[in-house]
Amino acid sequence: MDRQRHKDLRLEPSNATATPASTPELPQEWPTHLQPEASISPDTRIYPRTTFVLDFAMPAESFEQLCWWLLSKEQPLGGCHRLGKSGTRQGGIDLFAHDEESPDRLNVFECKAWKDFTSSELTGAIDAFLNGPWPSLTRSFTLILAQREIGTLASRWINEKQRLKAAGIEGRLWTAHELTQKLQHHPDVLSKFFPGAHIETFGNLWMERVGFSELVAKSIFDPRPYVARKARAFVERPGRLSDHLAAARHAPDSACSPDAFTRIGHHGRHWYYRGPWFSLSVFLPDLTSSRATAAFDFHQHDLRGVTITVSHEWLLERFLFASGAPLDSQSRPFIVGLMPGDKDRYLIDLPNSRLILEEPVVQALADVADALTVVMRDTLQALERSLSASGFAFIAHGGSHRVKIGSLRKHAWRYIARFCEAHDYAAGTSPWHMFDAHPSMLKPCHAQATDRHDSGYHALITTHTSTDAFSSDWLDLLWTPHDLSEREPSTRGWWPCQDTLDWLDQELLPEVRRWTWEREFGSRWRRLRYAREARNFAGYLDYLLTIGDVRERALVEQGNWQADLPHAINRLERYYAGRSAGHIDKEDVVNLYRAVAMMAGHKRGLPRYLARSLSLEPTDDHEALMASIHRHIETSQTVVNNTVVEYALKALGAQFDGPDCPLQPDERQQMLDWLLPLAHTCDDGALVRRHSSKR
Repeated sequence: MDRQRHKDLRLEPSNATATPASTPELPQEWPTHLQPEASISPDTRIYPRTTFVLDFAMPAESFEQLCWWLLSKEQPLGGCHRLGKSGTRQGGIDLFAHDEESPDRLNVFECKAWKDFTSSELTGAIDAFLNGPWPSLTRSFTLILAQREIGTLASRWINEKQRLKAAGIEGRLWTAHELTQKLQHHPDVLSKFFPGAHIETFGNLWMERVGFSELVAKSIFDPRPYVARKARAFVERPGRLSDHLAAARHAPDSACSPDAFTRIGHHGRHWYYRGPWFSLSVFLPDLTSSRATAAFDFHQHDLRGVTITVSHEWLLERFLFASGAPLDSQSRPFIVGLMPGDKDRYLIDLPNSRLILEEPVVQALADVADALTVVMRDTLQALERSLSASGFAFIAHGGSHRVKIGSLRKHAWRYIARFCEAHDYAAGTSPWHMFDAHPSMLKPCHAQATDRHDSGYHALITTHTSTDAFSSDWLDLLWTPHDLSEREPSTRGWWPCQDTLDWLDQELLPEVRRWTWEREFGSRWRRLRYAREARNFAGYLDYLLTIGDVRERALVEQGNWQADLPHAINRLERYYAGRSAGHIDKEDVVNLYRAVAMMAGHKRGLPRYLARSLSLEPTDDHEALMASIHRHIETSQTVVNNTVVEYALKALGAQFDGPDCPLQPDERQQMLDWLLPLAHTCDDGALVRRHSSKR
């Protein structure tokens, strides 16, 4: 019964420059699909992790392409000969290569993508080759079959291998097992033809066993230029590394390999990146330690064995939160700049060290920083949410951390301490006898459960002289996590930050005001005789016993604006007024100019002031101002820096002076969209400040 067969191909390696004059010219019957630019139809099936042998049952052209790509990785192919016609029993191709050790001898590869290759067909293939013009010049003959098992072919192959040996030719037989193993040497070919194959199974694990990645990493920095060029060509991928790091934003206890030389993992609080140029290991903040630590290991031969550790503050302030920024010192503070007279090498600044690195390494550093930025932002925001501390500053304190929930005048603390001493939990049974009195700490607790509270400690609040206020007369109120306290928390748990602040502001301070005032003017006779003093003292206590709000609320949360336009513009103006560096996209500045023009269309603001704020020609007419802004944008005259943004925001803020907003709903949404990138940058800046505070 006639069975449909795939066509086959014989491939022959070559080093044309070393071919002796006596060697016949190799056939050049190259089909169009055996070209670097030829399209490929990959096997898109997803392979189970328990599968260890690839399936090469594919169209003949695809199989021939795979063989051509694979063999080309190991030796130059100098000739191709078509065997039979497509679909016939003896179809296929021969590929020819000159042997590297004996340039006057050939290595011949015959590729057959048949579904099942029989013993008689095997003998026929060997007969055809031995009767052809090439045996006397051939050192090895390799038969490449697509099938996985050879079954009864095994015994026949022994005989045919002996026939080849008698002719002075080394015989080899490759099946799916050998092809799978060969592809593990070349993960780029593997991913090209089998994108659904797990790289951990078919690439990385094998490469780790043989030290392949380490070998390539060493070759990248080889002092011999031609070796380094080959290694870089092998490692470098089209596009930026950041295009392949999307999987870096994944849940803890997971890992991914964007390519054969890169691995990114996130296990618990440990996040790591391992690539051909360098490795980065980061311990992220958590409830026990709000500070991250990180270490760089560079793979250059002159830096091997050197580990550079960096602090939490350096990570946040100099390495992260500059996503998409170019490679310059203004946008990315860890970059000092290009080396003088060398456009391909950068000087970078790490703690206590400076390194000269080539552009691909610095770009990889920037891309890894952008990937880690996403993880760090999520981690810090999750930490805030877990403690009900969104917007509060985390203060490093003695190796642990505190959360700054408010500020209070020092004299106010004296009244609170006096109240707590009078209401020690052992001194009475009233609802306010709930303190373990201490002159510098606030420790609400209950020895016995009440209707509102369980027994045990509820919170621990310490104080420290404020570093933010203009006067030293203020104290910071620092909330302490329960696991950093020796006190046993109540069964209902430690009060989170926001609940603690609400209790202080809405319950404790009003009671302290009442109790303190009654101590001075409790009797009816004193209130009547010293009525003015009583009123003044009550006003003084209202003024004194007030908690200062220290939160920095986000402008945008989960894509939703949390502030109205005038407040948002004012926040942005203050942020950019105090920002000395950082990347700004030109389109964001242009959109600010458009926003001013939109408000000018509603006759808002003084045109002369607005024009000066935007560095335009002065005018007293709103229409002329709008035309000037649009000309400025169209002629690409917009300058990009923090000062330009600050003054554009000043102009926009001035246009919102007044009791009403003239914008229509669609205009308001357009303006919010224009301001959104600036708001994200402002929120990131606030997040960094909150988590970079030290004591």
